[in-house]
Amino acid sequence: MTSTRITTLRPLVMAVGFTILGGCASSVPRPVQDLESATAALQAARANGAPQHAALQWQVAQEKLDGANQLLEQQQNTAAQRALQQATLDARLAEAMAQLQLRVAELRALQDEI
Repeated sequence: MTSTRITTLRPLVMAVGFTILGGCASSVPRPVQDLESATAALQAARANGAPQHAALQWQVAQEKLDGANQLLEQQQNTAAQRALQQATLDARLAEAMAQLQLRVAELRALQDEI
């Protein structure tokens, strides 16, 4: 009798499990705010000379943003969100490094005047 009950309940339990798993996969919203933050961070880095003064970090940030956009097209929102957050941080690093390079150049110019 218990074996019949288990056999009868198994499809129901599996259906509920797949429904829950499917709901979890689709319940992650599109990371619009992260996309906006990453885009703004890259624009700020570009405006502060990152492509010229921190080219490697700038390229890494740009590639992560491009990869995140591909993930968004594939509706892989969780992975896209992570990539966007990384792109934001990499763009901020590129901006900081570019600003540092510019400040060092200014300092050297001032030292040369003395």
